[in-house]
Amino acid sequence: MKVRTKQLMTIKGRVEKIIYQNEENHYCVFRFQAEEELETITVNGKFFNIHAGQNMKIEGNFIFNKYGEQFKAENYKELKPDKLEDIEQYLASGIIKGVGPVFAKKIVEKFHEQTFEIIENDPDRLLAVPGIGYKKAELIIESFKKQKAAQEIMMFLTSFNISMAYAMKIYKTYGSKSKEILINNPYQLAEDIVGIGFFIADKIAMELGFLEDSNKRGQACVLFTLREKSKNGHVFLRNKELYQVVKQYIPFSDDQIEDALETLVKDNKVVITKIEQEIAIYLKYLFDCEQGVVEEIIRIIDHAKKNTQIHTRSAKKIKEDRIKYNDKQQEAIEYSNSKKLFIMTGGPGTGKTTTTTGIINNLISKGHQVVLAAPTGRAAKRLSQVVGYEAKTIHRLLEYNKDGLFLKNRGNQLEGTAFIIDEASMIDLPLFYSLLKGIPDKAILILVGDVDQLPAIGPGNILKDLLNSQQIPSVFLEEIYRQGLNSKIVTNAHLINKKKMPKVENNKCDDFFQIKEAKDEKILDILIDLCNNRLPKSYGIDPVDDIQLLVPMKKGTLGSKNINKVMQNVFNPLGKSIDYGDAIFRIKDKVIQIKNNYEKNVFNGDIGFITDIHSDEILVDYDGMSVSYDYGELEELQLAYCLTIHKSQGSEYKVVIMPLATQHYVMLDKNILYTGVTRAKDLFILIATDKVLRMAVSKENANSRNSGLAFLVKIALES
Repeated sequence: MKVRTKQLMTIKGRVEKIIYQNEENHYCVFRFQAEEELETITVNGKFFNIHAGQNMKIEGNFIFNKYGEQFKAENYKELKPDKLEDIEQYLASGIIKGVGPVFAKKIVEKFHEQTFEIIENDPDRLLAVPGIGYKKAELIIESFKKQKAAQEIMMFLTSFNISMAYAMKIYKTYGSKSKEILINNPYQLAEDIVGIGFFIADKIAMELGFLEDSNKRGQACVLFTLREKSKNGHVFLRNKELYQVVKQYIPFSDDQIEDALETLVKDNKVVITKIEQEIAIYLKYLFDCEQGVVEEIIRIIDHAKKNTQIHTRSAKKIKEDRIKYNDKQQEAIEYSNSKKLFIMTGGPGTGKTTTTTGIINNLISKGHQVVLAAPTGRAAKRLSQVVGYEAKTIHRLLEYNKDGLFLKNRGNQLEGTAFIIDEASMIDLPLFYSLLKGIPDKAILILVGDVDQLPAIGPGNILKDLLNSQQIPSVFLEEIYRQGLNSKIVTNAHLINKKKMPKVENNKCDDFFQIKEAKDEKILDILIDLCNNRLPKSYGIDPVDDIQLLVPMKKGTLGSKNINKVMQNVFNPLGKSIDYGDAIFRIKDKVIQIKNNYEKNVFNGDIGFITDIHSDEILVDYDGMSVSYDYGELEELQLAYCLTIHKSQGSEYKVVIMPLATQHYVMLDKNILYTGVTRAKDLFILIATDKVLRMAVSKENANSRNSGLAFLVKIALES
């Protein structure tokens, strides 16, 4: 019996039998007869065009899972079969078109060990095999050439220490041109293939002999810098910012960066312009999105000026509603009668939901076809539950398809006369542009959200920018209702938002508690004790289903990845499991969907529980809906005992526990703290010292974003 080892092992032998194979992502499981082994070994990993009879050298490690011992492959190299039975099995496997078991036997009987050499170098001799005519010979030769070329490309790619997974992505993207593209411009990989960034491409380029000061290298580094910063929310970079960051990656001179930019501008990949007298450098698509948003806003507002038949409703009618609205709420409802585009924002307990319901009822009473949407599945579901009307994700509303396109757009707009978009702070710039293009000319658009929440994960800060432009009609709900005043979650959230320390008394009847602890290991112990003992005993809650742990970041001892492993070992240490990367998924695990998957009807932020694990799939239950994932789709799942605060946006949990420590310093600010607190419905527990708490409360806009939208909207609508 072999044992686990971090150092890669090598095994040589022959593929005996394919157990499972996914043609989309090339993940497969097969039985392998290794040299000097009496019994076959089960191997799993990603393999290109694998068939029984192939001889291989495989690098990887032995692992143990519910199926026992398996060899997890990292890389492999195909070896030509040299024994007659291996050659015959290889040809009979179906890898070469036109050859099945019958003709495989005939060909090997005719040419013996010279079979491959003859097919490759003297293929006309195939005509001497009984039953093989010109057409079949041509089919065999062509198929053999394609298979050989594909394998050569794969081996060429892996020779640069590219993982098999990336090599397959490259080949799937470029096909027979893979080698040519790699040699001519390996930096193209970073542009075209998800997961292959600048540094992998740059390493390949250096091995291929590209000059360190080449213009292509400069272009790639500039694009990489702009893309990385867009992941942090920036729509553009200022001139000095870009130069500074590029030089942190590669020691280019200003002239070399300028030359790279000049080429990128000519190739229409980058746009250089001015925002408020400062040079701004955009990725072309983000520049187009920002300009497009301004144009669409003008279209929607301009149509209102031309349309003299905007519905109006008397103040008397509003007063007849059963709910007594305050002045700001009534103003928002009145806006739905007179404004084509407006924003309603407010913190927790200020009546956003009540007012939204009032707006909906008002619009319906006037004959409007009201459409509700939100950025994520959980946010849409929550909106549906609280207002009593169906809400969709923006992606589903716009009919997002497999090709990454929205079927609803400027030329095929949505049906509806009033659109209410909740959790608008979560919408990034590209999505907002797509949404606006789908809004019909005559429709009303209402954006609802809390401007003090964290902004979108993607580039832009839509809600804040539109408010800062001071050109979009807006209603700020500020009065906290009585039920909110009775909640320390609500009152402390507002204090935090004003950069004031929350008031914590830790009375038994409170819904906001603070546990003061600074040491990471003790904080982990407290988390376990709270979830496993204290809270279930005191409140009768389920330790996994009802409690959500939230942290500012993924990495570190108190990051979501480590806490998930700790909590999994506490609540679900045993049972059927599957290894995926550095994660282990077990039956009963709490998991979160991290991508929108419209085929499966599950969306980013949906939380479920693994109910079963089979040889080729796992099953996850989402509130009674069972969803199947094959092993190649596990990248869409993560453990969900603990989430980042960003990932929790748009959601609400019965109990939230949030540990904060000095290791979170880079992410700590009042917006992070405020967003975490406002995710709690019934109970919030903060584990942090006063020092760390002050650190968070006093810091604002730790992640301020470069965006030109506020300036552009202001200029466009003022003129």
